[in-house]
Amino acid sequence: MARYPLVYVVRYRPGPAYQADQPLLRQNLREHEGYMRRQSEAGVIIAAGPTFDETGGLVLIRATSRHDANAFIRSDPAVIAGIFTGEATDWRPVFDSGSIFRQSPPA
Repeated sequence: MARYPLVYVVRYRPGPAYQADQPLLRQNLREHEGYMRRQSEAGVIIAAGPTFDETGGLVLIRATSRHDANAFIRSDPAVIAGIFTGEATDWRPVFDSGSIFRQSPPA
């Protein structure tokens, strides 16, 4: 049987500090962007971006367990600040055209 990597889909939604009268680009997300960049460079993030309605986003991450996926969310400065809430769902990718899900994160 093939061994699949553990991939989680993280869904970000507006939190209590999200300013509903302001577009996504006007939210205080500088630290969140830095966190996402660092996690991407570390090979944790496979893909990330805002949703079209611009009230949150989706992130595909590699994690060894749901606990680690939730730790990824809890460590996000935008979650800590209450701008976003996050929820992780496990996902087992079976089809992908570029084999990006079969790559191991950098050591």
